[in-house]
Amino acid sequence: MTLKHRKWARFLGLSVASAVSLCLGAFLSYEAARQQEPATQLLAEQALAAPIPAAGTPAAPSPEKLAAQIPDAAPKFEPKPAPDVAAAPPSGPILASLDSDAPPVFSPATALNLPADLRSDDAPAYVEASLTPSDDVTPAAAKPEPLPAEPEQAATNDDLFHGRPAPLPPARPTFVPGGLPPTPPVPGQGPAPVLSAPSTASAGLASPTPGAQQAGLSGFANALAAISSSVGGASSALSPAETEPAPPEVASGGFKMGAPVYIRIFKKESVLELWMKRGETYALYKTFPICRWSGGLGPKEHVADYQAPEGFYEISARQLNPHSHYHLALNLGYPNAYDRRHGATGDSVMIHGDCKSVGCFAMTDAGIDQIYPIVAAALRNGEHEAPVHIFPFRMTEQAIARESAPPSNLLSFLGQEKARPHRDWSAFWRNLKEGYDLFERSHIPPMAYACGDRYEFGDAGRTCTRIAGW
Repeated sequence: MTLKHRKWARFLGLSVASAVSLCLGAFLSYEAARQQEPATQLLAEQALAAPIPAAGTPAAPSPEKLAAQIPDAAPKFEPKPAPDVAAAPPSGPILASLDSDAPPVFSPATALNLPADLRSDDAPAYVEASLTPSDDVTPAAAKPEPLPAEPEQAATNDDLFHGRPAPLPPARPTFVPGGLPPTPPVPGQGPAPVLSAPSTASAGLASPTPGAQQAGLSGFANALAAISSSVGGASSALSPAETEPAPPEVASGGFKMGAPVYIRIFKKESVLELWMKRGETYALYKTFPICRWSGGLGPKEHVADYQAPEGFYEISARQLNPHSHYHLALNLGYPNAYDRRHGATGDSVMIHGDCKSVGCFAMTDAGIDQIYPIVAAALRNGEHEAPVHIFPFRMTEQAIARESAPPSNLLSFLGQEKARPHRDWSAFWRNLKEGYDLFERSHIPPMAYACGDRYEFGDAGRTCTRIAGW
């Protein structure tokens, strides 16, 4: 699978996960609303079925009487005392006398002219009423219209709940009972924060009942949290986040985990050399056998030629792939600036695990398990790019002459890998030998540039392009 295909697959995976998260969130809200529906529907039906009190009958009980029937857990209604009114009782509803000797008073500084049919000469009549501070009733000379029946008063009739305390309206749940499970930590990013439900005391919420905890909401919320955690932090595929312990050879050889590294590959000898900086120069840390590489000697030229490349490459942190199909992988960044100048095509050339190759260098899982963490530690510790130099063989004049010569007999011709047509790569190989010799003399990897149709090293002109990673 090419890098472009993997990016599309990752994008589609994130899109599907986001869609599933939205669906689960909508379903969770639907379940919470459905749990409130029976109690709300019952209150509405009872309110519609309650008789409307006729004119002249006592009004609905005041909020104080209803508050007395509500359990202690609910807040009670406490009206503010009326200033400078001696006839007002200390608590309870205001009693307004309809006798001719006493004007009907409902609140301080307000009066209400009641209809004449409510007056009686035999005994004073009393009407229970409760006015809020916002009610501003002014006396009028004309006969006022009867007050319309309030739906809330009809719903709080004494006969509505058959003598039982009025139930509190259901509240929409604002937290998940029991909290959410801890999210598994992402390697190299420390433990994930533990998600928990907010404190009911600080939020002013009543403690959930055991029945609410078993209502099934926590299961859906936990599934939603699991999907969110899988979409988040773990989706960064190209990240040097793996923190592996240093192999014992690092300390024993005087090397330091996190020091700059340099990789050198020889195709004909099938070996990979891992060098680490020790002091001012680089020293050979370990030589790993290459399990398999494909193609023959010579550079890679186009896509699907199953040829392993040769040349100078750089690996940055973006080119590390801890989620490779071949365990772990280091993307070489092929084609580099030199390859592109020569029209080379292709991509996704790796140093990876397993023992299969279609243009890559397969090191086995055990081999890449040692190489990958050392390279990742170097990039994480400040090395901007790790150089990788790939040679066809140990670069000597004798080897170049030997491998550049055409086949001398039929057996040599038949022994050519994949029967690739013979080409003279001697000029290209001698250009690679320049970089090889610079490292052999100084044990410091040279900086490579693409200048025209060849590699240059060290200080290069403005027309040259530095060989760089992503």
